[in-house]
Amino acid sequence: MTIRATSTVLEMAQVRALLREVEPAGLLREDVRKYLDRPGQLCGRWREVHSKEPPPGYPDRKFAAITGATRRDAVAIRQRLRVFRTLIERFETAPHTLSEVERAQAKRS
Repeated sequence: MTIRATSTVLEMAQVRALLREVEPAGLLREDVRKYLDRPGQLCGRWREVHSKEPPPGYPDRKFAAITGATRRDAVAIRQRLRVFRTLIERFETAPHTLSEVERAQAKRS
């Protein structure tokens, strides 16, 4: 209950590796020998599994920071577009209500 599943699997792999080194193998009960011979276990592959490169991509924290910044940028862009659309609509419908700065911005947009 106090350790992660990954740690348990790795510890069991180490125990299996140690038990496979028992000589003669007859010292172990038959059901233990069968368990050690079962395929799909980490026994014998612990170093290979343990030394594999992590999958490509960003760590969760970095990915969350990137997506958060992207969302904030998208919100800012959307707000700027709304402001300019409103400005252009005002320019087209009632240009006399705009200040000189707003008129210049509307002409550029």
